[in-house]
Order: sequence, then C-alpha cells, then structure tokens
Amino acid sequence: MGRRGPVRYLVAGGGVAGTLAAQEIRKGDPAGGIHIVGEEPGPLYNRTLLSKEFLLGADPGRIVLKDASFYERRGIELEAGTRVLAVDVARREARLSDGSLQPFEKLLLATGAEPVIPPLEGSQAEGVCVLRSLAHAAEIRQRAASADRAVCVGGGFIGVETACALVELGLAVDLIFLEPHPWAALLPEPIARLVTTRLVEGGVRLHPRTALAGFARERDALSGVRLAGGARLPARLAVLGLGARPAAAFLNGSGIPVARGVLTGPSLETGVPGVYAAGDVAEVAPADGGPPRLGGHWSTAQSQGRVAGANLGGRVPPLVHDAVPFFDTRVFDLELAFVGDPRPDRPFVLHGSLARRRCIAFFVSGERLVGTVHVNHPDGVPAAVDVVGSGRSVDPRALEEYGLAGPAPATRGVSS
Repeated sequence: MGRRGPVRYLVAGGGVAGTLAAQEIRKGDPAGGIHIVGEEPGPLYNRTLLSKEFLLGADPGRIVLKDASFYERRGIELEAGTRVLAVDVARREARLSDGSLQPFEKLLLATGAEPVIPPLEGSQAEGVCVLRSLAHAAEIRQRAASADRAVCVGGGFIGVETACALVELGLAVDLIFLEPHPWAALLPEPIARLVTTRLVEGGVRLHPRTALAGFARERDALSGVRLAGGARLPARLAVLGLGARPAAAFLNGSGIPVARGVLTGPSLETGVPGVYAAGDVAEVAPADGGPPRLGGHWSTAQSQGRVAGANLGGRVPPLVHDAVPFFDTRVFDLELAFVGDPRPDRPFVLHGSLARRRCIAFFVSGERLVGTVHVNHPDGVPAAVDVVGSGRSVDPRALEEYGLAGPAPATRGVSS
C-alpha cells in the first residue's frame, strides 16, 4: 500500500493506555494529528470485565468505554484491526500489518501484553483457550454453553476469576496451579485460607502444587488435561491463565531499548527522544530509584497512559509516573482489593474480622505502610492509596487514625 502521509503522533495500541494517552495529547496539542493503530477490531472496552460480567452473559456493549464520538470529537483517528509490525526510529516510520509505512514525529508504544501458551502436547487443540481479548472471551463463553466440565490453569487473576465464572454458569471446574494457594505472591496466610475456603465452598475443585503436563485430544478437540504425575482431568474446555509477556518482540532491531518490556525512565520516555511507552508493555524505572518494573494492571495502564500523553503533548516540566498500584478482583461474594506492594513475607497487621469476612491486611516496611489487601472493605482503599503514596510513617497498630480501619487488630505477624 506504500507510504502514508506523516502524522505528528502515532499511538501503537488502542487499549486503555493508548486511548487515554491520545486524550491527554489532545489537551496539550489541540491541532496535531493523532493516529491510533489498534489490533482490536473496535474502540476501547473494559478488559477487566471479560472474566467477570462478560463471561456471565453481559452484552458486549456494556463493557465498551469509548464510542466513535469520543474519537471524532477530539480529532483522533482510530484504525482498528491493524498492528504495528516494526519500527524504524532512524527513519521515524512504522510498518503496519496492511503493508504500509506510517511516518511519525512522536511515538507511543502501548501494545500491551500477550498471554503465555506453554509448548505442551495438544496445546493447539480446539477447546484450549486463553483470555486476553473480547474475542477470546466470546470463544470461552460459546464453548462453555455446550460443555459440562472445564479446567482452569493458573492461580492468578485469570485462572481464579474464570473458574468462578464457569462454576456460576453451571460447569464442573477444576483449578490447577503450582503454588500452595491462589495469589501466593500477594496474600498473607490468614486471607489465603479464607480465599481457599470460599473457592471450595463455591464448588471449585482445587489442585495446588500441581503442574500441567499436556492436553488429551479426540481428533482435534480437547478431551482432557494431563497433569504431572500421570493423572488426567476430563474436560472439553481449558482456560490457561499462566501469565502474560509484554508485546515487544516487534521492536527487535528498532534501536528502542527492550529488556522484559520497553525500558523507560520515570517520565515514560524511552532512550529514543520522542518515543514513549505505557501500559503492560512498559518497564519503567521508578522515580525514587530501584530497578525498572513492569506494571501489568489496568489502573497502572490508565495512569501511565495519562502521564505519557501529557508529556508527548508538550507538558513542561514533564510528569513522572509515581502512581500507587491498585487492582481488585472477586471470588464469588468476596471482593478483594490490592494497594501498593503487598508481599506475604513482610510483617503485616490484620484489622477487622476473618470470621465476618471483612478485613484489611496492612504490610509494613520499617515505619512505612507499603501495601494493603482488602477483603469486602472497599471503603478503606482511597485512604490506603493516599498513605502508601505519601511515604509517611504510620503505626500499623492504630491505623484508624488515618481513616484506614476501625476495629482493633485481629492478627499481627508474618504469614508462613
């Protein structure tokens, strides 16, 4: 298709980071051309609802966040169903999946992440699914309608949330994971027990410390999931939640620095002037020092998109990204929220009641509150974000002073 006309701002990726970045660019530059190239076939939707409301039958329109008028009012061109395949920073141009070349002045890389699919026997069988896009979720929902058994793989958000949704749809569900319990890198032991109990109560059969070995097929269709050790679980549907990797392989040879993800400084600019990254693809050096970090959560993609867009649009002085991470999930009627950097090997104080299934775990490092886990206690989240972000000293035994919790601590210690 040849060479296109140049655009001032090229945004590679039409997800939440790219879309909010384009919105911020327009605030700073009312006239510069903005071109979003997005792999998804339509405008921005809420990806976090795929494993919850959408699998349970919600209409796709209910999860759409931006309609055509959002882009039209701001003079943003959205080219849906197209990918950036390569970038040449010396020539300041990108090669797109339709074969054309798109020249640009400034570039935002917001291509997100790709699900991990292990190279195991049978992994390409019909019925072996991942969940990263609306199309993936639609396939899972369609297959669930005619299946009676399913296996979910992975003890993270995708594995657990999908297992709960499929049980609610009436399927018999096995959840296998390598760790001793779901979210092992986040949950202190008392809350881990509560989550495990609720999953079992809800009908999910748990297989902790269990490795996936492969998939059994009848013709080309999935018939079962093989476990390490020789056991087999019958299933017509398997959903893999084994993590995701930044979608950055297309940048090989581009001159843009890439490690696990696209490396950026605190302003989200890469080592190439005028080239930024935001969202799941970005590996960001924190403003307070330390090694670069991947985000991997919806709220981080939102805040990074806004910062990158403001800086691309000419913000002086440039913003730095220092937002406190926040993410939430649900295990049937348990609403969990995570703030900051909770780690179960850190000292923690538990306020509230495990018996009533309403509590908050506060993780401390020295005299600082560095993370929290909330169970059916969403009203404590805003104050937690504020205190974690402030870095000020706190007394974790008396957190009600900060508007974080009311009841006296139930537990203090370090989870095993």
